[in-house]
Amino acid sequence: NLALGFIEIMAMTEPDIIIIGGGIGPYLPSYIEPLNKELKRYENPLLKIPPIQEAQRPEAAVVYGAYDLAKARYG
Repeated sequence: NLALGFIEIMAMTEPDIIIIGGGIGPYLPSYIEPLNKELKRYENPLLKIPPIQEAQRPEAAVVYGAYDLAKARYG
């Protein structure tokens, strides 16, 4: 279940927003509604569900993320 994976990550990191990219990013419109519905089941005062949106370039998100990580670590 995709929602359970998100819940675990949200509980640990408390993100303000979640950006979906990579292989599943382009398909976000087809599953965002059921995903949000499932996530809302777990929302409580200690766990807020942030907005979820598609990356601007979802098919290239992995490449840009790797670049940003390398730039942050190695300058």
